[in-house]
Amino acid sequence: MENEIWVFIEHFENAVEVVSLELLGEAKRLARKTAGTVAGILIGAGLSSDLQRTPAQYGAQKLYVADDEILRYYHSETYTRLLTQWAKKKGPSAILFGATPNGNDLAPRVAHRLGVASVSDCTDLKVGGERRLIFSKSILGAKAQASFATKGTPQIATVLPDIIGLEKPDPTQAIPVEHIAISGETTIEKAKVLEFVKADPSTIDIAEAETIVAGGRGVGGKDRWSVIEEFAATIGGAVAGSRMAMDADCISIERLVGQTGKSVRPKIYVAVGISGTTQHVIGLKGAKKIIAVNKDRYAPLMKQADLAVVADLNELLPLLIKKVLES
Repeated sequence: MENEIWVFIEHFENAVEVVSLELLGEAKRLARKTAGTVAGILIGAGLSSDLQRTPAQYGAQKLYVADDEILRYYHSETYTRLLTQWAKKKGPSAILFGATPNGNDLAPRVAHRLGVASVSDCTDLKVGGERRLIFSKSILGAKAQASFATKGTPQIATVLPDIIGLEKPDPTQAIPVEHIAISGETTIEKAKVLEFVKADPSTIDIAEAETIVAGGRGVGGKDRWSVIEEFAATIGGAVAGSRMAMDADCISIERLVGQTGKSVRPKIYVAVGISGTTQHVIGLKGAKKIIAVNKDRYAPLMKQADLAVVADLNELLPLLIKKVLES
């Protein structure tokens, strides 16, 4: 058994996802306390040299690579079988995944095959007794924090994006690369992925959206809601809203942000005509940047926003839509 902390490297269009880079830095800090090493797990097809060099710049000390055409698209069965077989062979102390759709799908599958537990959506990782990891996460609608110390090896968890932060990359780092053997047994598929189709921002689950445009009471009702949808479509954002927007039949409950709706973690949250009640703000605590547009400069959300714009949305949004389309 090797004292390695593995990080599953997610990538898209020849670029490593930020959450994987964050995890490499966190794994490096944990490895210092456990006298271990950090290894990245890179799976895909046609993996470029630039893509393979990136993990080393953010903390990986070793890279395991599986490069085969059948691995081009994420596939639950194939990726689970491949990662499980490699884990049984190498015996890592822990495997960390980003809390992404793929990561949250793959982590519990691998954990089940290896006969261990997994913890999802973690916000903090520490080293406890006997150099074992302790995972912390929000529970009860983010009203409380719980910590878990799992039994067995490897310890497996998914970690939320944009929680840890990125370390400064070191472009001079070079690490050894070991290729994972692909066998016929590994690549048996009951279903085949034919292609990858990008999600339509207008239909994507708001809990997974990177950009959200949310409207509230200030929009003025269903007959004026089209400007929110048009602006969201223009900037590639998902549409959401406050309780007032749902009560006005502008959105369904699936697009409600707040205590009685969903918690979201977008990179950008544009709140239009939303005053910012406590019930609504609870749902957007995970937003990286908040832009608030409101005629009332004293609205509670205006004070919490990274950028507060005092303006009439019916004048501002059409102007912004025009500027974006012209650019």
